[in-house]
Amino acid sequence: MKTLLKSMVFLIFSLCLPTARAADVSTAAALSPAVSTAAVAASTVAVSTQPAGFTLGPEVDAAWLAGIRHMYALEFGKAQTVFENLIADKPDEPAASLAMAGLLWWRYSQDYDIPLRQARETADAFEKYANEAIDKSRSALKKNGKDANAWFVMGTAYGLLGRWYAVERHWWKAYTHGTKGRKYLKKALDLNPGITDAYAGLGIFDYYADTVPGALKIAALLFIHGDKKRGLEELDRAIAGGKFFVTEAKLFKIAILVQFERDYKTAAALAAELRKSEPDNVFFRLSELLTRFNSNDWDGTLDEGMKFIVDFAGTANPGIARQLALVYVAVGDAYVMKKNYYAALDMFTRGIGTAYPEKGWVTYCYLRRAQVYDILDQRGKAGPDYKTAGEREDFWSTADDSARGLKKPYTLEEVEKQLQSH
Repeated sequence: MKTLLKSMVFLIFSLCLPTARAADVSTAAALSPAVSTAAVAASTVAVSTQPAGFTLGPEVDAAWLAGIRHMYALEFGKAQTVFENLIADKPDEPAASLAMAGLLWWRYSQDYDIPLRQARETADAFEKYANEAIDKSRSALKKNGKDANAWFVMGTAYGLLGRWYAVERHWWKAYTHGTKGRKYLKKALDLNPGITDAYAGLGIFDYYADTVPGALKIAALLFIHGDKKRGLEELDRAIAGGKFFVTEAKLFKIAILVQFERDYKTAAALAAELRKSEPDNVFFRLSELLTRFNSNDWDGTLDEGMKFIVDFAGTANPGIARQLALVYVAVGDAYVMKKNYYAALDMFTRGIGTAYPEKGWVTYCYLRRAQVYDILDQRGKAGPDYKTAGEREDFWSTADDSARGLKKPYTLEEVEKQLQSH
């Protein structure tokens, strides 16, 4: 199903806004080469072959790694405390502000299925800290124009802002910020070839600039020319030799393998490798679950999804609880494909009853439950769910799909086609 494919890409990109579409994601990546600071957790996953001389400073490295570990566990409050302390201890440090910007971006991306107006405060704070990172980097470069770390941090911050503007469809701002990010990452590499992490951002840029679909590709490529082969090679360089962005590069590669290359076997293996490196990492578990789903591995989806539900259905962690409706959709859809319709109804009903009713995935639960009622020839139960889904905030064409369902029952073939149409 395209919607869950988009979900995996959005979660991995850490850049998602509620109004975005899959093409927006691709364009955002093409326009914005720098990766999010969520990637620094990579060093807890893979042993780096990068020269030991590349460091943002012992205190900054330690804070990034601690904070990002909390981010990947969706423990946002703990991560915020770590980064607030870092900023208080090092108010002039560009990487401190970048860490907070990355946290806010990551936090906001987990709620891309709610209207932007409901998360405006978080969005505004992200822009504030990203611009602070740029300003502090410029100040550092005035003192030492060959400060490779300052170029690296500034390139990353510009890249994050470029993605933001691309998803908001502010194309000129996206272009100017994205290309600055690419330029500054290259400058960092020129000054210190050991900053292998920069290849992650360059690889994302090159791959997506060469694969942006449809009309958006025309707009993007007025300014940008990519090379997807080079992009994959650059991602592999970051995976093999990065210090901070190993995990981020792997996550992007998984998304690429599923969305564009259709190499589901390799994608699933890479997702399983990440999961094995940290079995209890919540985000890695979500990534593996969605990779299995988007590979049409229905048995694997049920296996991973039901384990996730057993472990977290009653969680008090709001970061995890806010993703439960998405998990119920994935598991419910897998049950539909396995023709276990009553189990599917149970999953969608549980998704509707999650603690955050404003989530777009709850809307999807209403829509999908209505379609299953149609499959079971229970039209009287389908109608109210179509009506509810249609009255809620539109989430990736739920309004149109609900209106269609009210006019005419969905057939099993139509629903299965939706679920398999990546």
